[in-house]
Amino acid sequence: MLLLVIEGRMTDRLTVRQIFILMILFSFMPIVSVIFTPAFPLLTKEFGLLSSQAQWVMTLYLLGTALGRLVYGPFANSIGRKKTLYLGLSISLVGTLLIVSSLLYSRMHWSIDSDAWRCFIS
Repeated sequence: MLLLVIEGRMTDRLTVRQIFILMILFSFMPIVSVIFTPAFPLLTKEFGLLSSQAQWVMTLYLLGTALGRLVYGPFANSIGRKKTLYLGLSISLVGTLLIVSSLLYSRMHWSIDSDAWRCFIS
């Protein structure tokens, strides 16, 4: 039986929905790390970097994640975990929308099939 402290009270049971949400939230960092790794050759080619310079992208991502957790923890304790979670997901959503809009408006030609990107660019 799993024990969990929610808002100062102890509960002895997690619902399937809560476990599913926790699994999704904990999987963000590993998924991003796995997505970065195959992109290293493309990073070196597109930006004219050495492979050692491209590896700094992963290093800075992991460092930012670690430092962010140091700030995020006390912040979550002070204003509440649910509000902090919503704030973090909102910031992530805004960042994702900015990335998508930069792809739409930059009209860059990617090395992958350019016909597939025409529906987004035109």
